[in-house]
Amino acid sequence: MSAAQADDLRRLLEDALAAHRRGAFREAVADYDKALAINPDLAGVHNNRAVALNSLWTYGAALQSCDAALRLAPDYAEAHNNRGIALRGLNRLDDAAASYDAAIRLKPDFAEAYYNRAITREDLKQYAAAVADYEKARQLSPAYGFLTPNILHARMDICDWRGLEDEIAALERRIMAGEKVSPFSVMALSPSLALQYTAASTWSQHEFPSSPALGPVAPHPAGAKIRIGYFSMEFHYSAFAVMSTGVFEAHDREKFEITAFSFGPKKKDAARARLEKAFDRFLDVSDQSDLEIAQLARSLRIDIAVDLAGHQRHARPGIFSLRAAPLQIQYQACPMGAADIDYFVTDAVFVPDRLRSIYRESIARLPRLLPSDQSRPKATRKFTRAELGLPEAGFVYCCFSATYKITPQMFGAWMRILAQVPGSVLWLAARNPTAGANLRAAAHSHGINPNRLVFAAYMEAADHLARHSAADLFLDTYPFNANSTSADALWAGLPVVTWAGEGIAGLGSASLLIHAGLSELVTTSLADYEALAVALGRDPARAAALKQRVEQSREEGPLFDINGYTRSVEKLYTAIIARQRQGLPPADIDIT
Repeated sequence: MSAAQADDLRRLLEDALAAHRRGAFREAVADYDKALAINPDLAGVHNNRAVALNSLWTYGAALQSCDAALRLAPDYAEAHNNRGIALRGLNRLDDAAASYDAAIRLKPDFAEAYYNRAITREDLKQYAAAVADYEKARQLSPAYGFLTPNILHARMDICDWRGLEDEIAALERRIMAGEKVSPFSVMALSPSLALQYTAASTWSQHEFPSSPALGPVAPHPAGAKIRIGYFSMEFHYSAFAVMSTGVFEAHDREKFEITAFSFGPKKKDAARARLEKAFDRFLDVSDQSDLEIAQLARSLRIDIAVDLAGHQRHARPGIFSLRAAPLQIQYQACPMGAADIDYFVTDAVFVPDRLRSIYRESIARLPRLLPSDQSRPKATRKFTRAELGLPEAGFVYCCFSATYKITPQMFGAWMRILAQVPGSVLWLAARNPTAGANLRAAAHSHGINPNRLVFAAYMEAADHLARHSAADLFLDTYPFNANSTSADALWAGLPVVTWAGEGIAGLGSASLLIHAGLSELVTTSLADYEALAVALGRDPARAAALKQRVEQSREEGPLFDINGYTRSVEKLYTAIIARQRQGLPPADIDIT
């Protein structure tokens, strides 16, 4: 290599690392490519290129870079770890876990590899192993102290409740002291909206502070249409798509232009095909950085950027910290408490006046928050109880929520309900065998025959909705409500009893029931929840009458009126744009 080539190589690598550090990953990859053209035998450069490509979600190319690094340096632990990230992105979960295994064998104190393997093991439903990996990452590195909610979440996935109360109390103290923790799982651990919001806002301040990289964005002059950008990782078959696709289809195209920014998995299913047709412009930006996505939104002159993801896994809050649009709102998402979100969209059930002071965002209230798409097919198949493993006689309570939403407090209430309603059973989703075994053991400890728990095997969506008719009453979870699962039950004609909590996690079912005209099924204490469930179990005729009312509400009530719902959303968008164009700052708006 000549001296000139050596100088060029050094300059290219300096430029690549600088671009990498500021999040300009495409620029970094271009410089890495030029450097490798000079010297292709640099394992570290291949590895760094893979990191940049993983950050761009271009996992296939990242995998090739990792393999190139490992051909040059087979014992390169970091390259094995990055290879695992790429393989997980390609949904090759077993191969990803094997790559993390290799990284850990080579570097036993590799906290990041333990953390990444834990996430993959959760994906593989290997929850006990995931807990062990999360705990090892936390033990090895103080930087992973934020993982306590993840650990507790994984334990709750298998209904391992040992010492849970003490650990939650310790976590609450850490959050209120200003410590950064992973926020999503907190919603299943505590009923306190103040605690949930503090966890989310602290996380946002640490991980996604306002970025000046793109400079300020000025309001756009009034045009023929208001341009709305919807940002999500769930533009495919998901609870979000089931409930919301009708909103996008029903938008008034004379007044609004809507663009989808999809940064989630590239799933090709019927829901995705329908969603792609629902927008004026559907953009798959999954291989672009936050910076590039924000730049793209600005170039399209998006007036309102709508974050539909919040702080769920695979969310991209960095897009909004860069200001993708002059107005940015969170809608159908948990609040982040982020400085760059102007409005939090909600309704009067989710944010009553008594809870308003907790939020830093301006509050925009719709008549109701959660959409319910009436174009969903109605169940036509009729299952017998015998086909579903249920007793032919007796009252059937059910809850098809994810197992991490089942707390020992709620499970204890369910067991007391069964004890007071002879012959009744509890029908639960069979998420994993470990959870099933732990729940049966917990039932036994409460003096209930474990055989009174029936576990529902996985079914495709249409059959799953159809089998709801075999149940008599859906029992909601607390503090994290069933939410979209409650919407499924109501769509299938099954009444839901809920204990109303706080915030979007704890009031989803209450909002649905109130807007369905079934507010008598909303309770405000555990004692009232139990009493109502027992009363309905002892009076099957009353429960059957409620089923008829749910069916009637589906056909005639406002809950599944997607056109009326969309008009209220458009009224909200028009109102916040009008304020902005009058030179007014964001402020609370009530569309109810």
